[in-house]
Amino acid sequence: MEIAMMRHACLLMAAALLAACAATPGPMPEQDLAGPATVRVLRDGDVWTADYVLDRDAPAWLFTDSALTRVDNQPWRPRAFTVETPGVRIERRGWHDVLVGEDGVPVPRRVRIRFEPFSGNLLAAYDPALTFTDGSVALYSDQFDMRPLANAADADALPMDLNGVELDGEVVRALFRDQAGPVLMNGERRAEAERPEAPTYVLFGDVPVDETAHLAAVFDPELPAWIETELSAFTPRVMSHYADRLGAGQSPGRP
Repeated sequence: MEIAMMRHACLLMAAALLAACAATPGPMPEQDLAGPATVRVLRDGDVWTADYVLDRDAPAWLFTDSALTRVDNQPWRPRAFTVETPGVRIERRGWHDVLVGEDGVPVPRRVRIRFEPFSGNLLAAYDPALTFTDGSVALYSDQFDMRPLANAADADALPMDLNGVELDGEVVRALFRDQAGPVLMNGERRAEAERPEAPTYVLFGDVPVDETAHLAAVFDPELPAWIETELSAFTPRVMSHYADRLGAGQSPGRP
């Protein structure tokens, strides 16, 4: 039941999708080194990269989303992320993945990570990626968030659940772009999408949006038709059920 509910939540988070476009962004200017920590996630064909521009010198950066895999209870990030910047590595400290500089030196302000979208199921966490049979991929936005640490060993004392824990720094500004065309996030297609305040999925690919009066959703092209029919009918009913009992939701528009 827990697995089914988590995967259903993943599908719903990836589902609220409509169309609009924005201009293609230019390269990150040098002065952005003085701005907030930023990561630009890019798909270029089969190559996925995450380019970080960090806002301070720190010997370690904590990945705030570091759940273990359900199948073998192991960290997923070391098998999916490859740090291409020399002198930097990912290591596991306590419950968390940490980006560290070798020999205790600060992590460089610019770091490139090459990664493969990881679609394995995690323990009590959203899947890092949802993969579609047509090649489309939805990435979970918060997997790229990091916070600076005074030293890597500080991660050893942190609890598994970071809710309510005071961390240095701010949420990393995350930008998502696909060389093949606009990405889809929170109901809009954009040449470059910026992670909103609430975590969500960012869809790379041309899988169509199925719109009804009550729901805007993306379904895998190879799913049996009855699943799409059932979800399209069930979702409005369950939303109405809770609205009748708890009042109208705070999010406007269709799920």
